[in-house]
Amino acid sequence: AFLDRLVEKGEIELAKLFVLIKGHQIQFNPQQQALADKIIQIYWDAAYVTPEFDELVEQLDAPAEQVRRVLSGLVDRGDLMEIAIKIGRALIFHAKRIEEAKNIVLKLFENKDEIAFFEAREALNSTRKFTTPILNYFDQIGLTVRVGEMRQLKKRP
Repeated sequence: AFLDRLVEKGEIELAKLFVLIKGHQIQFNPQQQALADKIIQIYWDAAYVTPEFDELVEQLDAPAEQVRRVLSGLVDRGDLMEIAIKIGRALIFHAKRIEEAKNIVLKLFENKDEIAFFEAREALNSTRKFTTPILNYFDQIGLTVRVGEMRQLKKRP
């Protein structure tokens, strides 16, 4: 209740598990920013088949803890998105790629009421490992609903 009053007054913002002073932005030092730029580019280029953390560390040839901190900051800042695949595990995607995936999936519904999993997987040029969490995320945000083996739009935009 106390935090809610501070949010209503505009004094703080709630961001996931953090309480931030209003207007706070995550900022990186120059070395971290250089790493952040590389990470953002890797996730953009990977599109819908993104690297696991260990693969990312190897690609960057940087200390794992440094990569973890910058990666976490990029997720908190909204550049990247974590999509849970099970408790304690998530896949990470470039946030703009998820918006792009949403538009790709919506386009599949232009002339039909339901789509099969493989249609989304092919349209995203991805694999089951990555397509399933993306479609589950769309179910969670109310874009689609799974009916048996098919997906339907929850409501037409």
